[in-house]
Amino acid sequence: MTARLARVVLLGGVLYAALAQGAFYRHQAIVFWPVVFVSALLAVSGFVVGSRRWPCREAAWAIPVLASTAISGAIAGSLDATVPMLMTIVAVFSALFVGHLASEIGRRRLVAGLIGVGLLVATTAVIGSVQRYEPWGRLVNGLWRGSSSLTYSNAAAGLIVAMLLVTISRLASGRRHRLDFVAAHVLVVGAVATLSRGGAVGLVFGLGVLLLTIGPTVLARVSAPVLAGSVVSGASVLSMASEEVTRSPLLAWAGMALGLCITVVGAERQHATRVTAFAFSVMFVVLVGVVTIDAVGESGTSLTDRLTLSDELRAGEWRAAWSEFESQPLVGVGPGRATFRFVVGDETFTAEFAHQEYLELAAEQGLMGLVAVLTPITVAIAVLVRRWRRNLDPLIAGCLAAFIGFLAHSGLDFLWHIPLLPVVVATLVGTALWEPGSES
Repeated sequence: MTARLARVVLLGGVLYAALAQGAFYRHQAIVFWPVVFVSALLAVSGFVVGSRRWPCREAAWAIPVLASTAISGAIAGSLDATVPMLMTIVAVFSALFVGHLASEIGRRRLVAGLIGVGLLVATTAVIGSVQRYEPWGRLVNGLWRGSSSLTYSNAAAGLIVAMLLVTISRLASGRRHRLDFVAAHVLVVGAVATLSRGGAVGLVFGLGVLLLTIGPTVLARVSAPVLAGSVVSGASVLSMASEEVTRSPLLAWAGMALGLCITVVGAERQHATRVTAFAFSVMFVVLVGVVTIDAVGESGTSLTDRLTLSDELRAGEWRAAWSEFESQPLVGVGPGRATFRFVVGDETFTAEFAHQEYLELAAEQGLMGLVAVLTPITVAIAVLVRRWRRNLDPLIAGCLAAFIGFLAHSGLDFLWHIPLLPVVVATLVGTALWEPGSES
Protein backbone atom coordinates (compact mmCIF):
# COMPACT_ATOMS: atom_id res chain seq x y z
CA MET A 1 0.00 0.00 0.00
CA THR A 2 2.82 2.40 0.88
CA ALA A 3 4.67 1.58 -2.34
CA ARG A 4 1.53 2.24 -4.36
CA LEU A 5 1.06 5.58 -2.61
CA ALA A 6 4.68 6.46 -3.40
CA ARG A 7 4.02 5.90 -7.11
CA VAL A 8 0.82 7.93 -7.02
CA VAL A 9 2.53 10.84 -5.26
CA LEU A 10 5.46 10.83 -7.68
CA LEU A 11 3.21 10.67 -10.74
CA GLY A 12 1.11 13.48 -9.27
CA GLY A 13 4.22 15.60 -8.92
CA VAL A 14 5.33 14.77 -12.46
CA LEU A 15 1.90 15.68 -13.81
CA TYR A 16 1.99 18.98 -11.93
CA ALA A 17 5.44 19.80 -13.32
CA ALA A 18 4.34 18.87 -16.85
CA LEU A 19 1.53 21.42 -16.56
CA ALA A 20 3.77 23.98 -14.85
CA GLN A 21 6.54 24.51 -17.41
CA GLY A 22 8.60 21.62 -16.12
CA ALA A 23 8.92 23.30 -12.70
CA PHE A 24 11.53 25.57 -14.29
CA TYR A 25 10.78 28.65 -12.23
CA ARG A 26 11.52 28.82 -8.52
CA HIS A 27 7.89 29.08 -7.35
CA GLN A 28 7.03 25.97 -9.39
CA ALA A 29 10.06 23.99 -8.23
CA ILE A 30 9.24 24.76 -4.58
CA VAL A 31 6.02 22.78 -5.08
CA PHE A 32 7.60 20.01 -7.15
CA TRP A 33 10.64 19.20 -4.99
CA PRO A 34 8.74 18.34 -1.76
CA VAL A 35 6.31 16.10 -3.64
CA VAL A 36 9.20 14.06 -5.05
CA PHE A 37 10.87 13.94 -1.62
CA VAL A 38 7.67 12.65 -0.01
CA SER A 39 7.29 9.95 -2.66
CA ALA A 40 10.82 8.74 -1.90
CA LEU A 41 10.14 8.67 1.84
CA LEU A 42 7.02 6.61 1.23
CA ALA A 43 8.92 4.21 -1.03
CA VAL A 44 11.73 3.81 1.50
CA SER A 45 9.35 3.26 4.42
CA GLY A 46 7.51 0.58 2.51
CA PHE A 47 10.75 -1.03 1.41
CA VAL A 48 12.35 -1.25 4.86
CA VAL A 49 9.50 -3.31 6.32
CA GLY A 50 10.01 -6.41 4.20
CA SER A 51 13.09 -5.81 2.13
CA ARG A 52 16.15 -7.98 1.60
CA ARG A 53 18.58 -5.42 0.19
CA TRP A 54 19.13 -1.73 0.81
CA PRO A 55 20.15 0.06 -2.42
CA CYS A 56 23.41 1.48 -1.03
CA ARG A 57 25.02 1.56 -4.46
CA GLU A 58 22.41 3.92 -5.88
CA ALA A 59 22.56 6.15 -2.79
CA ALA A 60 26.34 6.39 -3.11
CA TRP A 61 26.01 7.77 -6.64
CA ALA A 62 24.52 10.97 -5.23
CA ILE A 63 27.45 11.73 -2.91
CA PRO A 64 30.02 13.01 -5.46
CA VAL A 65 27.38 15.03 -7.33
CA LEU A 66 26.13 16.74 -4.18
CA ALA A 67 29.66 17.27 -2.85
CA SER A 68 30.96 18.81 -6.06
CA THR A 69 28.02 21.21 -6.33
CA ALA A 70 28.30 22.24 -2.68
CA ILE A 71 32.08 22.75 -2.82
CA SER A 72 31.95 24.76 -6.04
CA GLY A 73 29.10 26.89 -4.71
CA ALA A 74 30.86 27.50 -1.39
CA ILE A 75 34.09 28.58 -3.07
CA ALA A 76 32.25 30.95 -5.40
CA GLY A 77 29.86 32.16 -2.71
CA SER A 78 26.84 31.55 -4.96
CA LEU A 79 24.42 30.22 -2.34
CA ASP A 80 21.32 31.48 -4.14
CA ALA A 81 22.09 29.37 -7.22
CA THR A 82 23.63 26.40 -5.40
CA VAL A 83 20.68 25.54 -3.13
CA PRO A 84 18.14 25.06 -5.96
CA MET A 85 20.68 22.93 -7.80
CA LEU A 86 21.19 20.76 -4.72
CA MET A 87 17.43 20.41 -4.30
CA THR A 88 17.05 19.23 -7.89
CA ILE A 89 19.87 16.71 -7.43
CA VAL A 90 18.17 15.30 -4.33
CA ALA A 91 14.87 15.15 -6.24
CA VAL A 92 16.55 13.25 -9.07
CA PHE A 93 17.93 10.59 -6.75
CA SER A 94 14.65 10.47 -4.84
CA ALA A 95 12.86 9.62 -8.07
CA LEU A 96 15.48 6.99 -8.83
CA PHE A 97 14.75 5.41 -5.43
CA VAL A 98 11.01 5.33 -6.10
CA GLY A 99 11.55 3.54 -9.40
CA HIS A 100 14.10 1.15 -7.97
CA LEU A 101 12.07 0.21 -4.89
CA ALA A 102 8.84 -0.48 -6.78
CA SER A 103 7.58 -4.02 -7.22
CA GLU A 104 7.63 -5.79 -10.59
CA ILE A 105 4.04 -4.77 -11.27
CA GLY A 106 4.59 -1.38 -9.69
CA ARG A 107 7.48 -0.42 -11.94
CA ARG A 108 5.49 -1.25 -15.07
CA ARG A 109 2.57 0.82 -13.82
CA LEU A 110 4.95 3.64 -12.98
CA VAL A 111 6.34 3.57 -16.52
CA ALA A 112 2.80 3.52 -17.92
CA GLY A 113 1.97 6.60 -15.87
CA LEU A 114 5.05 8.41 -17.18
CA ILE A 115 4.06 7.52 -20.73
CA GLY A 116 0.66 9.06 -20.00
CA VAL A 117 2.37 12.31 -19.01
CA GLY A 118 4.44 12.09 -22.19
CA LEU A 119 1.24 11.77 -24.21
CA LEU A 120 -0.11 14.90 -22.54
CA VAL A 121 3.02 16.83 -23.48
CA ALA A 122 2.96 15.47 -27.04
CA THR A 123 -0.72 16.32 -27.51
CA THR A 124 -0.31 19.88 -26.28
CA ALA A 125 2.71 20.28 -28.56
CA VAL A 126 0.66 19.23 -31.59
CA ILE A 127 -2.22 21.52 -30.63
CA GLY A 128 0.16 24.42 -30.12
CA SER A 129 1.80 23.89 -33.50
CA VAL A 130 -1.23 23.15 -35.67
CA GLN A 131 -3.68 25.52 -33.98
CA ARG A 132 -0.95 28.14 -33.37
CA TYR A 133 -2.00 28.38 -29.77
CA GLU A 134 0.42 30.14 -27.47
CA PRO A 135 2.14 29.19 -25.22
CA TRP A 136 1.75 25.56 -26.37
CA GLY A 137 3.17 26.71 -29.70
CA ARG A 138 5.85 29.29 -30.48
CA LEU A 139 6.64 31.15 -33.71
CA VAL A 140 10.40 30.84 -34.23
CA ASN A 141 12.11 31.98 -37.45
CA GLY A 142 8.89 31.78 -39.41
CA LEU A 143 7.92 28.33 -38.14
CA TRP A 144 5.30 27.30 -35.60
CA ARG A 145 6.98 24.84 -33.25
CA GLY A 146 5.10 22.84 -30.65
CA SER A 147 6.30 23.89 -27.20
CA SER A 148 3.59 22.02 -25.26
CA SER A 149 2.57 22.68 -21.68
CA LEU A 150 6.31 22.93 -20.91
CA THR A 151 6.33 26.06 -23.16
CA TYR A 152 9.76 25.14 -24.56
CA SER A 153 10.07 23.01 -27.71
CA ASN A 154 13.39 21.34 -26.94
CA ALA A 155 12.32 20.44 -23.40
CA ALA A 156 9.11 18.95 -24.78
CA ALA A 157 11.12 16.94 -27.29
CA GLY A 158 13.40 15.67 -24.53
CA LEU A 159 10.46 14.23 -22.58
CA ILE A 160 8.53 12.99 -25.63
CA VAL A 161 11.51 11.16 -27.14
CA ALA A 162 12.33 9.44 -23.84
CA MET A 163 8.75 8.20 -23.53
CA LEU A 164 8.70 7.16 -27.20
CA LEU A 165 11.76 4.96 -26.77
CA VAL A 166 10.25 3.30 -23.70
CA THR A 167 6.95 2.77 -25.54
CA ILE A 168 8.75 1.11 -28.45
CA SER A 169 10.42 -1.24 -25.99
CA ARG A 170 6.99 -2.13 -24.59
CA LEU A 171 5.90 -3.04 -28.12
CA ALA A 172 8.84 -5.44 -28.30
CA SER A 173 7.62 -7.33 -25.24
CA GLY A 174 4.95 -10.00 -25.11
CA ARG A 175 2.67 -7.62 -23.18
CA ARG A 176 2.10 -5.16 -26.02
CA HIS A 177 -1.39 -3.79 -26.58
CA ARG A 178 -2.99 -1.82 -29.37
CA LEU A 179 -2.94 1.22 -27.09
CA ASP A 180 0.86 1.02 -27.09
CA PHE A 181 0.84 1.49 -30.86
CA VAL A 182 -1.49 4.47 -30.46
CA ALA A 183 0.77 5.94 -27.78
CA ALA A 184 3.88 5.50 -29.93
CA HIS A 185 2.12 7.16 -32.85
CA VAL A 186 1.06 10.20 -30.81
CA LEU A 187 4.55 10.54 -29.34
CA VAL A 188 6.17 10.48 -32.79
CA VAL A 189 3.80 13.17 -34.04
CA GLY A 190 4.45 15.24 -30.92
CA ALA A 191 8.19 14.97 -31.49
CA VAL A 192 7.74 16.11 -35.09
CA ALA A 193 5.67 19.09 -33.94
CA THR A 194 8.54 20.37 -31.78
CA LEU A 195 10.94 20.55 -34.76
CA SER A 196 13.72 19.95 -32.24
CA ARG A 197 17.13 19.05 -33.66
CA GLY A 198 18.31 17.97 -30.22
CA GLY A 199 15.27 15.73 -29.90
CA ALA A 200 16.13 14.14 -33.25
CA VAL A 201 19.70 13.51 -32.11
CA GLY A 202 18.45 11.94 -28.89
CA LEU A 203 16.06 9.73 -30.85
CA VAL A 204 18.84 8.52 -33.15
CA PHE A 205 21.05 7.58 -30.19
CA GLY A 206 18.13 5.90 -28.42
CA LEU A 207 17.14 3.90 -31.49
CA GLY A 208 20.77 2.85 -31.80
CA VAL A 209 20.56 1.37 -28.30
CA LEU A 210 17.35 -0.45 -29.20
CA LEU A 211 18.98 -1.84 -32.34
CA LEU A 212 21.79 -3.27 -30.25
CA THR A 213 19.48 -4.70 -27.59
CA ILE A 214 16.14 -5.86 -28.94
CA GLY A 215 17.58 -6.27 -32.45
CA PRO A 216 16.80 -4.81 -35.90
CA THR A 217 14.25 -7.48 -36.84
CA VAL A 218 12.06 -7.00 -33.80
CA LEU A 219 12.50 -3.22 -33.91
CA ALA A 220 11.45 -3.07 -37.56
CA ARG A 221 8.45 -5.34 -36.99
CA VAL A 222 7.00 -3.37 -34.08
CA SER A 223 7.86 0.03 -35.56
CA ALA A 224 6.43 -0.53 -39.05
CA PRO A 225 2.78 0.28 -38.22
CA VAL A 226 3.84 3.31 -36.18
CA LEU A 227 6.11 4.57 -38.94
CA ALA A 228 3.49 4.08 -41.66
CA GLY A 229 0.88 6.12 -39.82
CA SER A 230 3.34 8.68 -38.49
CA VAL A 231 4.50 9.57 -42.00
CA VAL A 232 0.98 10.77 -42.74
CA SER A 233 0.42 12.49 -39.41
CA GLY A 234 3.89 14.04 -39.37
CA ALA A 235 3.44 15.44 -42.87
CA SER A 236 0.09 16.87 -41.79
CA VAL A 237 1.70 18.69 -38.85
CA LEU A 238 4.54 20.02 -41.00
CA SER A 239 2.03 21.31 -43.54
CA MET A 240 0.93 23.89 -40.94
CA ALA A 241 4.41 24.80 -39.69
CA SER A 242 5.06 27.80 -41.91
CA GLU A 243 3.62 31.10 -40.73
CA GLU A 244 2.75 31.82 -44.37
CA VAL A 245 0.17 29.03 -44.41
CA THR A 246 -3.21 30.67 -43.80
CA ARG A 247 -5.68 27.89 -44.55
CA SER A 248 -7.81 26.09 -41.98
CA PRO A 249 -6.02 23.33 -40.03
CA LEU A 250 -8.89 20.90 -40.74
CA LEU A 251 -6.90 19.12 -43.47
CA ALA A 252 -4.02 18.64 -41.04
CA TRP A 253 -6.30 17.17 -38.38
CA ALA A 254 -7.92 14.90 -40.99
CA GLY A 255 -4.46 13.73 -42.02
CA MET A 256 -3.53 12.99 -38.42
CA ALA A 257 -6.76 11.01 -37.95
CA LEU A 258 -5.97 9.02 -41.08
CA GLY A 259 -2.42 8.41 -39.90
CA LEU A 260 -3.65 7.14 -36.56
CA CYS A 261 -6.06 4.77 -38.30
CA ILE A 262 -3.22 3.46 -40.46
CA THR A 263 -1.17 2.70 -37.36
CA VAL A 264 -4.05 0.90 -35.66
CA VAL A 265 -4.85 -1.13 -38.78
CA GLY A 266 -1.18 -1.93 -39.35
CA ALA A 267 -0.90 -3.22 -35.80
CA GLU A 268 -3.23 -6.09 -36.73
CA ARG A 269 -0.28 -7.86 -38.45
CA GLN A 270 -2.15 -8.52 -41.67
CA HIS A 271 -0.05 -8.16 -44.82
CA ALA A 272 -2.89 -6.84 -46.97
CA THR A 273 -3.81 -4.11 -44.52
CA ARG A 274 -0.18 -2.98 -44.29
CA VAL A 275 0.04 -2.67 -48.08
CA THR A 276 -3.17 -0.65 -48.07
CA ALA A 277 -1.89 1.50 -45.22
CA PHE A 278 1.32 2.21 -47.13
CA ALA A 279 -0.65 3.20 -50.23
CA PHE A 280 -2.78 5.62 -48.20
CA SER A 281 0.38 7.05 -46.67
CA VAL A 282 1.94 7.80 -50.04
CA MET A 283 -1.24 9.31 -51.47
CA PHE A 284 -1.86 11.57 -48.50
CA VAL A 285 1.72 12.79 -48.26
CA VAL A 286 1.60 13.72 -51.96
CA LEU A 287 -1.70 15.55 -51.40
CA VAL A 288 -0.37 17.48 -48.42
CA GLY A 289 2.80 18.34 -50.34
CA VAL A 290 0.88 19.69 -53.33
CA VAL A 291 -1.39 21.82 -51.13
CA THR A 292 1.49 23.14 -49.02
CA ILE A 293 4.34 23.75 -51.45
CA ASP A 294 3.02 27.06 -52.78
CA ALA A 295 2.13 28.35 -49.32
CA VAL A 296 5.47 27.62 -47.68
CA GLY A 297 7.43 30.13 -49.72
CA GLU A 298 10.61 31.39 -48.15
CA SER A 299 9.82 29.73 -44.82
CA GLY A 300 10.75 26.47 -46.48
CA THR A 301 14.33 27.55 -45.96
CA SER A 302 13.73 27.75 -42.21
CA LEU A 303 12.25 24.26 -42.28
CA THR A 304 15.27 22.80 -44.07
CA ASP A 305 17.53 24.65 -41.64
CA ARG A 306 16.07 22.45 -38.89
CA LEU A 307 17.76 19.51 -40.63
CA THR A 308 21.23 20.84 -39.80
CA LEU A 309 23.08 21.26 -36.51
CA SER A 310 24.83 24.48 -37.49
CA ASP A 311 23.82 27.50 -35.42
CA GLU A 312 26.02 30.56 -35.00
CA LEU A 313 24.42 31.60 -31.72
CA ARG A 314 24.79 28.16 -30.17
CA ALA A 315 28.38 27.96 -31.36
CA GLY A 316 29.01 31.34 -29.74
CA GLU A 317 27.51 30.15 -26.45
CA TRP A 318 29.72 27.07 -26.50
CA ARG A 319 32.84 29.16 -27.13
CA ALA A 320 31.88 31.41 -24.23
CA ALA A 321 31.37 28.39 -21.96
CA TRP A 322 34.79 27.03 -22.92
CA SER A 323 36.37 30.39 -22.11
CA GLU A 324 34.74 30.31 -18.68
CA PHE A 325 36.06 26.81 -18.12
CA GLU A 326 39.58 27.87 -19.08
CA SER A 327 39.47 30.65 -16.49
CA GLN A 328 38.81 28.18 -13.61
CA PRO A 329 39.44 24.65 -14.93
CA LEU A 330 39.56 22.82 -11.60
CA VAL A 331 36.50 23.96 -9.62
CA GLY A 332 34.76 26.28 -12.07
CA VAL A 333 33.38 29.76 -11.55
CA GLY A 334 30.51 28.48 -9.39
CA PRO A 335 26.86 27.55 -10.00
CA GLY A 336 25.02 30.42 -11.67
CA ARG A 337 28.20 32.51 -11.95
CA ALA A 338 29.13 31.79 -15.57
CA THR A 339 28.71 34.63 -18.07
CA PHE A 340 28.20 33.46 -21.63
CA ARG A 341 29.15 36.55 -23.62
CA PHE A 342 30.16 36.18 -27.26
CA VAL A 343 30.32 38.05 -30.57
CA VAL A 344 28.65 37.07 -33.83
CA GLY A 345 29.44 39.41 -36.69
CA ASP A 346 29.20 42.93 -35.36
CA GLU A 347 26.85 42.08 -32.49
CA THR A 348 27.64 41.11 -28.91
CA PHE A 349 25.33 38.64 -27.19
CA THR A 350 24.94 37.50 -23.59
CA ALA A 351 23.20 34.17 -22.96
CA GLU A 352 21.80 32.84 -19.71
CA PHE A 353 22.60 29.24 -20.65
CA ALA A 354 25.27 27.57 -22.76
CA HIS A 355 22.69 25.21 -24.32
CA GLN A 356 25.22 22.41 -23.74
CA GLU A 357 24.99 20.86 -20.31
CA TYR A 358 28.47 19.33 -20.25
CA LEU A 359 30.19 22.57 -21.23
CA GLU A 360 28.07 24.54 -18.77
CA LEU A 361 28.89 22.03 -16.03
CA ALA A 362 32.59 22.39 -16.85
CA ALA A 363 32.32 26.18 -16.77
CA GLU A 364 30.51 26.25 -13.42
CA GLN A 365 32.14 23.33 -11.57
CA GLY A 366 35.28 22.61 -13.56
CA LEU A 367 36.89 19.21 -13.92
CA MET A 368 35.71 18.38 -10.41
CA GLY A 369 32.08 18.70 -11.47
CA LEU A 370 32.55 16.82 -14.73
CA VAL A 371 34.15 13.85 -12.99
CA ALA A 372 31.57 13.92 -10.17
CA VAL A 373 28.65 13.79 -12.62
CA LEU A 374 30.02 11.63 -15.43
CA THR A 375 31.33 8.91 -13.11
CA PRO A 376 27.92 7.86 -11.68
CA ILE A 377 26.40 8.25 -15.14
CA THR A 378 28.98 5.85 -16.58
CA VAL A 379 28.50 3.40 -13.71
CA ALA A 380 24.71 3.54 -14.12
CA ILE A 381 25.01 2.77 -17.83
CA ALA A 382 27.31 -0.18 -17.09
CA VAL A 383 24.88 -1.53 -14.48
CA LEU A 384 21.94 -1.19 -16.87
CA VAL A 385 23.83 -3.03 -19.60
CA ARG A 386 24.58 -5.89 -17.19
CA ARG A 387 20.94 -5.95 -16.09
CA TRP A 388 19.86 -6.19 -19.73
CA ARG A 389 22.27 -9.03 -20.51
CA ARG A 390 21.10 -10.92 -17.45
CA ASN A 391 17.33 -10.49 -17.97
CA LEU A 392 16.82 -9.56 -21.65
CA ASP A 393 13.85 -7.48 -20.52
CA PRO A 394 12.75 -5.06 -23.29
CA LEU A 395 11.71 -2.53 -20.64
CA ILE A 396 15.30 -2.33 -19.40
CA ALA A 397 16.42 -1.78 -22.99
CA GLY A 398 13.86 1.00 -23.40
CA CYS A 399 14.91 2.75 -20.20
CA LEU A 400 18.57 2.47 -21.19
CA ALA A 401 17.73 3.90 -24.63
CA ALA A 402 15.82 6.78 -23.05
CA PHE A 403 18.76 7.47 -20.72
CA ILE A 404 21.33 7.47 -23.56
CA GLY A 405 19.07 9.56 -25.77
CA PHE A 406 18.57 12.11 -23.00
CA LEU A 407 22.32 12.33 -22.40
CA ALA A 408 22.91 12.89 -26.12
CA HIS A 409 20.22 15.57 -26.29
CA SER A 410 21.77 17.24 -23.24
CA GLY A 411 24.79 18.02 -25.40
CA LEU A 412 22.61 20.38 -27.41
CA ASP A 413 20.41 22.07 -24.81
CA PHE A 414 19.93 22.96 -21.12
CA LEU A 415 17.67 20.04 -20.20
CA TRP A 416 19.12 19.53 -16.72
CA HIS A 417 17.92 22.98 -15.68
CA ILE A 418 14.28 21.90 -16.08
CA PRO A 419 13.69 19.72 -12.96
CA LEU A 420 10.94 17.61 -14.51
CA LEU A 421 13.20 16.13 -17.18
CA PRO A 422 16.03 14.65 -15.07
CA VAL A 423 13.47 13.46 -12.51
CA VAL A 424 11.53 11.53 -15.17
CA VAL A 425 14.68 10.03 -16.67
CA ALA A 426 15.95 9.08 -13.19
CA THR A 427 12.64 7.33 -12.52
CA LEU A 428 13.09 5.30 -15.70
CA VAL A 429 16.64 4.39 -14.71
CA GLY A 430 15.38 3.35 -11.28
CA THR A 431 12.74 1.04 -12.75
CA ALA A 432 15.40 -0.57 -14.94
CA LEU A 433 17.60 -1.16 -11.88
CA TRP A 434 14.82 -3.13 -10.19
CA GLU A 435 15.82 -6.58 -8.95
CA PRO A 436 13.58 -9.45 -7.72
CA GLY A 437 14.95 -9.19 -4.20
CA SER A 438 14.09 -5.50 -3.79
CA GLU A 439 10.30 -5.61 -3.80
CA SER A 440 8.41 -3.91 -1.00
